Amino acid sequence: MEAIQKSLSFSRYREVVERKILDFAFHYPEADRKELKEQFTLIFGEYYAQFADESFDKYDSIIDLANKEYKDFGVDIERDHHKIAAIEKINKTRIGKYEPKFVNRFVKVVRKSITEGADFPELRFRIRKIGGGVSDYADVLARTQLKGYGRAVKFEKANIAEIFYYEYWGIIRPDRTRQFCKDRLNGTSARGDNTYHIDEIWELDNGPKQLKPVIHYAGGWNCRHDWEPDPFYKP
Repeated sequence: MEAIQKSLSFSRYREVVERKILDFAFHYPEADRKELKEQFTLIFGEYYAQFADESFDKYDSIIDLANKEYKDFGVDIERDHHKIAAIEKINKTRIGKYEPKFVNRFVKVVRKSITEGADFPELRFRIRKIGGGVSDYADVLARTQLKGYGRAVKFEKANIAEIFYYEYWGIIRPDRTRQFCKDRLNGTSARGDNTYHIDEIWELDNGPKQLKPVIHYAGGWNCRHDWEPDPFYKP
């Protein structure tokens, strides 16, 4: 814990420890969860008791969400914390100024499609069937959400593994690549390369009207670049 504290800002440190607690809890026998919570309270001490409570409240909310929103999909997702967390994070992103009924349909389609392993053409087809303005941008929405989901899963797993440096990866297309992505790929980090600490990434701004956070959406709408966790990077 001390090493994590020295490696991260407080908000990111708290996030990593919480992820590690949740990841352990999800693989712990359900019947022994009361004992597990007591053990965590002992480990963290009285000062951190509230933090342990909050972490387990989030565990309960994720299980409730899985039981409510995923039960009709015919898959066992309750123990896949990374997948649930990643899907729900991208589903919370404001995708545009659409009527609530279309946004709700879109969220359900994305949740179901990713759970079923749908590829880009299939997700695009399902979004087109929603109707309204959402259908007009099915291509961009499908690709953006699938890429965002992939980045979010990597971020969740990297947090648990305590990997805090990410390389910005991809190619530059002179006529299509955004300036934000060009800057990342051309080595403009504080160390003169294209690898960034997670605290630095959270400070990046990909520009007005682009989807955020950058760790999930990189350059924004339709961006095909990626953040690759680098466990061997030595600043």
